[in-house]
Amino acid sequence: MRSFRENMSDFLEAGSIVDIEVGLGPAGELRYPSYTQSQGWKFPGIGEFQCYDKYMRTDFKGAATKAGHSEWDLPDDAGTYNNVPAETGFFGPNGTYLTEKGKFFLTWYSSKLLLHGDQILDEANKAFLGCKVKLSAKASLHPPGNSLVAGIHWWYKDASHAAELTAGFYNLDNRDGYRPIARMLSRHYGTFNFTCLEMRNSEHPAYAKSGPQELVQQVLSVGWKENIDVAGENALARYDGYAYNQILLNARPNGINKNGPPKLKMAGLTYLRLSEKLLQSRNFRTFKTFVKKMHADLDYCPEYDKPAPLGRSKGEISMDELLQATQRTKPFPWDEQTDARIGGILAEYWDRLFDHHIGGPPDPVLADPEMYQRLVGRLLYLTITRPDIAFAVQSLSQFMHASKQSHWDAALRVVKYIKQAPGLGVLLSSSSSASLQGSCDDDRVLYKY
Repeated sequence: MRSFRENMSDFLEAGSIVDIEVGLGPAGELRYPSYTQSQGWKFPGIGEFQCYDKYMRTDFKGAATKAGHSEWDLPDDAGTYNNVPAETGFFGPNGTYLTEKGKFFLTWYSSKLLLHGDQILDEANKAFLGCKVKLSAKASLHPPGNSLVAGIHWWYKDASHAAELTAGFYNLDNRDGYRPIARMLSRHYGTFNFTCLEMRNSEHPAYAKSGPQELVQQVLSVGWKENIDVAGENALARYDGYAYNQILLNARPNGINKNGPPKLKMAGLTYLRLSEKLLQSRNFRTFKTFVKKMHADLDYCPEYDKPAPLGRSKGEISMDELLQATQRTKPFPWDEQTDARIGGILAEYWDRLFDHHIGGPPDPVLADPEMYQRLVGRLLYLTITRPDIAFAVQSLSQFMHASKQSHWDAALRVVKYIKQAPGLGVLLSSSSSASLQGSCDDDRVLYKY
């Protein structure tokens, strides 16, 4: 970090670099490498605890002995990378994670991650002391002095929160695993940088018990409650208004305040990522609209608030004080949808399609799943000439092997939309006497249901 400061001093002094994202773990995120594809992990596996080397074993044994339980050892019933919670003794109903031994282990495991983040950020603060930058920490899934914290949304709606626990976030329905991180960041004037801002619950298979919307709401809320800046990014490459609208909602959960800055607002957004697909005319046009909406339809202002010189980190916060922040509180309320919406009636169509017809109340499994697979397969082929249905069809394709009646109904609505929407790919010979007349208005295309 000192080398970076020395070699980038011209950019730092000119104000070209105003954020420093401090790498704190895998992919730069503050977490254990609990779900590693090189080890065979596949979504939505719970992952594995990363504490079985000789150093961590010795540390845990010492901590357990100090607590009066020299007989305790590391978990041996937590399963492997691709297990689901119910397949393990640790995360299953009435599992080990609920016992005194399990609670002690999880507190020790998550505290080690907190201590690691605190130590690295303290060194980063020394390295950039006096620079007009902000430090940030990235929390897992995917981000100026920013720290990124991982957005592990699968199994969030399971009582065990298994995937979060293996990654080092001791987060349960009655325990907050993220506010201690926010409190630790406050010592370093850090920004809490989180991911999966574009995701909605309905975009994930029901069996994964994902809760990205509630997870983002929880994490951003604890950052604001600890009076630190929060920032974020999208986890997956998305180019559609449906995803942008979710990001806009998370950026300003209670909308634009015409009388001044909104009470709740994100300090920054990292968009992933610059690619040839983003620069395609349709996608880039939508992206420019999104950027304008992020700025509340205001013109660009070069005189934005620039960071003050970075001061020395505040005094050390004891682990006991950090752990006091684990008491779960209600997150701030979110509006139902953003007031800076992209798109007209067509965007509302997709909202209604996915919010009300996928991932809702339990519904029957299709008697003939091959029927659904054939239809979605044909729709996938059609996306080559119909990019307007690409996101919808890709979402439907997630349910090819676990299709229910609501998925079939949603697929039929895509078919009905296609039949009423303007077609693409009509070819006429230049020498033909045939003629074609037509008119369309995308904003008037909506299947009434």
